[in-house]
Amino acid sequence: MTSRNIGKLTSIDAQLRLLAPAKVLEDDKLVEYDALLLDRVLEILQDLHGGEIRETVQECYELSAEYEGKHDPKILDDLGKVITYLDPSDSIIIAKSFSHMLNLANLAEEVQIAHRRRIKLKKGDFTDESSTTTESDIEKTLKRLVGN
Repeated sequence: MTSRNIGKLTSIDAQLRLLAPAKVLEDDKLVEYDALLLDRVLEILQDLHGGEIRETVQECYELSAEYEGKHDPKILDDLGKVITYLDPSDSIIIAKSFSHMLNLANLAEEVQIAHRRRIKLKKGDFTDESSTTTESDIEKTLKRLVGN
């Protein structure tokens, strides 16, 4: 049995334990979850729609991530060109793929928050984490999107 098949048989938690050492910070584990989820989504896309769709989604994802880090208008232009020249049916598949990836990333974040709460409760820390701001704070997100 190949390692790829073994990976499909094990849970994401088991794969995470193999990828992330025991002393990895909790926030780093969330990044690892996101990477594993992205890999799974890309594998499913390839199985369902072929390699070309997978490559296009991966290219859009990478360009988006690069733009987020650099804010270079040329990167945004490159992303726009990829999206503009898509076949209409492919654009629907790609849009749905990003929607699923965002939902999975949000789910991973919720699981991470619940995990942190359990750890805090075990330690006797009863402060309410829901009052703290997170990356998913809607006001901050909207301001970032608008550019203010």
